[in-house]
Amino acid sequence: MAQATTNIAFDSRNFFERLGDFLVKIGENSTRARRVELLSALSDEELAKIGLRREQIVRHVYSDVMCI
Repeated sequence: MAQATTNIAFDSRNFFERLGDFLVKIGENSTRARRVELLSALSDEELAKIGLRREQIVRHVYSDVMCI
């Protein structure tokens, strides 16, 4: 009778790093994330012209999906 032993180690750190990288990529490719980046790149004066303050950017972009 033949026996085979396999040592399959589950590297949770590697798994979670890859999962984190995946989630970051999703976030980076998100239309909303790009909108936040675009608005964040504006000057305070430019934001004021569209009725926003810098601290309101995230709330503004996600206002339809978050109740903040």
